[in-house]
Amino acid sequence: LIGMTTSLSKNILKAFQVAKQKGIITILLCGFEAEEFGWVTDYCIRAKDKTNTQTIQENILHSLHELAYNIKREIGE
Repeated sequence: LIGMTTSLSKNILKAFQVAKQKGIITILLCGFEAEEFGWVTDYCIRAKDKTNTQTIQENILHSLHELAYNIKREIGE
């Protein structure tokens, strides 16, 4: 499960809690350091800027492109 949030989203947190209970690997892209997500996130990618929503969104988009590129490279497409 991949989730993205620029704030402490209770909906994302609940989805990650359910995913963790079901054994689903979770990846969070965010712009903050929230202890609540630490318990339910396997991999957390944090934006460099933790205060400006626009910059956080740009960092998340860049991280998604990098993630997709690496996955594509690994599977050989």
